[in-house]
Amino acid sequence: MQSWLSALSNANKAKQHRQVVWLAGEHHWAWQLINPWLANFKCNVYVGQTDLKHAHLTCCKASKPSTLLGYESDNVVFDAHHGLFPDALTAISGTILPGGLLFFLTPPLTDYPKYADEFAKARTSLGFEDHCNNQHTIERLIECAGQHKITIIEQSKPESLALLLGHLKTITSHLDPINTTCSTQASQDDQAVNHPSTPETSNTKADASATAEQQAIFDHIISSLQTRDTFSNSNPEIQPQHSVHVITADRGRGKSHLLGMLAEALINSNIDNGINYYLCAPNKAATHAVYKHLSPSQQQALKFIAPENLASTATPVDVIFIDEAASLPIGQLISWISQFHNLIMATTTHGYEGTGKGFQIRFFEHLNSQAKQGFLSWQHHTLSTPVRYQINDPLENWLFDAFCLDAEPSALAFSLDTIKNALNTLQNIQLDQAQLAQSSLLKPIFALLVQAHYQTKPSDLRDVLDAPGMHLFVQTIIIDKQQHVIGVCLINDEGPVANEPSSHGPLHQDILNGYRRPRGHLMPQVLTHHMGEPDALAFKGARIVRIAILDNAKRFGLASTLLTTVKNHCQTQHYDYLGSSYADTPDVSAFWASNQFSSIRQGNKQDKASGTQSALVIKGLSKEGKQLEESSVTFFQQANKPIEKMSDLNQQEARLLTAFLEHNGSYESAKTILSRMKGFDLPLPKKASKELKQAINSWLENCCSTDE
Repeated sequence: MQSWLSALSNANKAKQHRQVVWLAGEHHWAWQLINPWLANFKCNVYVGQTDLKHAHLTCCKASKPSTLLGYESDNVVFDAHHGLFPDALTAISGTILPGGLLFFLTPPLTDYPKYADEFAKARTSLGFEDHCNNQHTIERLIECAGQHKITIIEQSKPESLALLLGHLKTITSHLDPINTTCSTQASQDDQAVNHPSTPETSNTKADASATAEQQAIFDHIISSLQTRDTFSNSNPEIQPQHSVHVITADRGRGKSHLLGMLAEALINSNIDNGINYYLCAPNKAATHAVYKHLSPSQQQALKFIAPENLASTATPVDVIFIDEAASLPIGQLISWISQFHNLIMATTTHGYEGTGKGFQIRFFEHLNSQAKQGFLSWQHHTLSTPVRYQINDPLENWLFDAFCLDAEPSALAFSLDTIKNALNTLQNIQLDQAQLAQSSLLKPIFALLVQAHYQTKPSDLRDVLDAPGMHLFVQTIIIDKQQHVIGVCLINDEGPVANEPSSHGPLHQDILNGYRRPRGHLMPQVLTHHMGEPDALAFKGARIVRIAILDNAKRFGLASTLLTTVKNHCQTQHYDYLGSSYADTPDVSAFWASNQFSSIRQGNKQDKASGTQSALVIKGLSKEGKQLEESSVTFFQQANKPIEKMSDLNQQEARLLTAFLEHNGSYESAKTILSRMKGFDLPLPKKASKELKQAINSWLENCCSTDE
């Protein structure tokens, strides 16, 4: 086995590729095969859910993929026995160096598709526990592995290992004999760096050479900044035009390395000018690839700063580098653009964030708008050539194909007129998950979801394919005899929730009182906990998770047409209501209103991802659903009306106050109600305390006695 792994590794290293070795069987069996190999290297990474202690491995939790950024690794062991975790799998794949191997450990292939794991359980709504697996996603992984000739060794088939060993001569015959043995210690050039939590102290030196793409972008940005006299502080009263550079690339294209090159050049050419240099990223571990290009003194000059501290620490004239920008809230990025004069951002277009394409659409719209007003100048730079590995890398090809990371909507290529002329072929169809898994439409469907929402991730593909209670509706047209996706609507079943015994009483009451927050069922739980409507938990509802129309297919009312199809389906299937929770913007609110959905809630917190507040809409379908809609609308409309006396409280308001004061009910709702009450003057801090509840109770008792 070691000879075969050595030959496989060297063959791929010669091509500047990485490879996958899929081990399907028991843990003990798999570790026996790979332990001797791992002992040959210093920089191996284990990704899984167990607290593994291993002499040759750095261990990371698969449930926290953001901690996987910034590594470079000789080999990765991805343990999928406890959970598939697509975001972590795609994230860690980008860290593997040429010749490196991804050991993918799974249960036997015959059991794996229907294997219930931690990932699936954590994403499965209450009531669907018997269906928490990743069947279609795993079947797709297996199918794509076959298409991309990924090596699968099955414990139940010893002949598979023997067959691989028989191919050893074939593999090694194409190699230089000097390179066919595995070194017992990786050379300095091939070693991965240590854990990057403290990149300033790393002694590892990066290769100073740059690709032609990196050099061209480097020259352009440096020239642009110097032409603008970015670093002149001779007249601080003159506010220079704000400048933004955005570098986008798939994983492994050297964007972080390019940021390091830029930081080095700017720090060296602008010494003692009073300007500070900051590097911001979702976490410090993600910044290692930037820092490793710099000398110790330059590392000190480029100060890492957490996103929450940037606005209060840096000055407008400081130079701000941002890595993995698409993982940060767009609202935060927008605020930095208005505050800082010089921002250089880099982000991944595909990968664990899964946010790149949608990020570009949403964020670039804002940049274009600001540029038209003359507030800023900005430029978009793209890196397409892999740096760590060459094109047609087997590992990248497998994961990109399996999780649709390289998918683009085919209809994007057509003009508005072409799409308009094809609308006579419009179809609104529903695809169940089994059909979708086998459909050629899967990639364009997921590509449209990625473009429509900048937080779409590889794990969302799993939900589309396997989450119980998820339903997909697709809008297609025919152009040149080919079917093209132009619209998608994704809905999720919510309720009825069984009123089973819970920690303090019946589950419905526990949800109202804040003792339970079961997985899933967002709308009925919000209606109960924040709006005092526990009956909502007994209804059969559906929430529209996403509705999206291709940008170049808008203006034809297609979203409303697709929504009508969804409403008709829900009525036929005897749903009580249809609703949606969305990021509130004027255009989206107008869309729901035009389709006779009623607004019933406005969030008071800014969403970290979109920078907007959430809102809730509902449309009753059955008699009971229409009564729920009417009651919720009345409650929402009264939210700003003063309350003269206790007897003016309606049933929902009284229920919510009791739930808060006597249990763990919604403090948010209680604050809204109390602030409307005549004469209420108690301070309402950010968090409630027992003392606060006692003070409120005393005030209410006094209020009641006064009313009498």
